This record gives sequence, structure tokens and C-alpha cells, in this order.
Amino acid sequence: MGCEGFGEYTCKVPIKHRVNLKLFNICAKLEIPLLIHLATLESDPYGALDPDLSGLEKIAKKFDDVNFIMHGPGWWRHISSEVPPSVGYPQGSIKEPGRAVFLLENYPNIYGDLSAFSGYNAIQRDLDFGKNFLEKLNKKLLYGTDLEPFFSPQHSLIDLLMSMKLRNEIYENILYKNLEGLLHFS
Repeated sequence: MGCEGFGEYTCKVPIKHRVNLKLFNICAKLEIPLLIHLATLESDPYGALDPDLSGLEKIAKKFDDVNFIMHGPGWWRHISSEVPPSVGYPQGSIKEPGRAVFLLENYPNIYGDLSAFSGYNAIQRDLDFGKNFLEKLNKKLLYGTDLEPFFSPQHSLIDLLMSMKLRNEIYENILYKNLEGLLHFS
């Protein structure tokens, strides 16, 4: 009926739950991408649960014909290999890339949505790492407008991205070209 994608999908069950598997099958049949909000904690009222992203890796392998756009604090806290328990928005420098970076680098069907405070926090917590991350993975990242900057104008993702002084090609990929490709507009 003209739908180009599905999401933002939120649920309170593990990402490998049978209900989710049915949804992933539907997305595969319809050939549409799926944006998933990953929760940080079981107490989080939004998002699928996958504390270490191991479930997502299994899902990405099984459903290699579905493009997964990952979003939320449960995803972006894994930009670093150091993931403190019970902290939705970790702060501080990133010494080593985490599971989110590994999955973006190694699975062609996994993308990252930078929107909301979770994406903003992932980039701004270590600006040097953030800039390198954006440069290296610019073909796997999407600019989204979820809560941009609804609750806190000082946390504007677009302002943060523009302050990075990236090449125009990188901005184009993140801001619209990657999404065009996922939605088959290009």
C-alpha cells in the first residue's frame, strides 16, 4: 500500500522473541527496512531488549535480506566496548570501539539512526572518536529527526554534525543518500 519502511518499532520483549521473528519475516517479504528502538534496561518502557547485542547479530544473519536500522540508548551505548550496566547514556572517552561499531562494520544489513539524545550522546561523548566514527561509517549512518531538538535545544544533532566540519560527501550520505538507498529512491 505504498509503505517504504517499518518503524520506529518498540516492544518489551527480547529481540529474538517469536513475535519479532514474525515481524522480521513480514519485512523480508515486503522488502522494507525496519527501524528498531533498543531499550537499555528492562525497566525502559520502550524498545526491544538485547543487552549485549548478541541477539541482533543472530537476527541480522538469519534475516540477511532485511535492513535493520538501529536506534535508541540500548544500541548507542555500545559505541564503546566499555558498557556500564544500568547506564542508559554513558559519558566519557571511548578507548575501544564497541559492538555497535563491529555490527555496522561487519553486517551490510545493519544501519545506525543517529536521532534523539542517544545518537547525539554517542557522538558528543568523545568528539575525536565521534568524528572518526562518522567519517569511517558514513555510508551506514542516518540522520533522523526523533526528538530533534524537542526537549533540549542544546542537544541538537544537526548542530553537532555541522560542527564536525566533515566533507560534503559525508554529510550527504548521513543526511539523505543512505536513506534514499534503503527506501529504493536512488
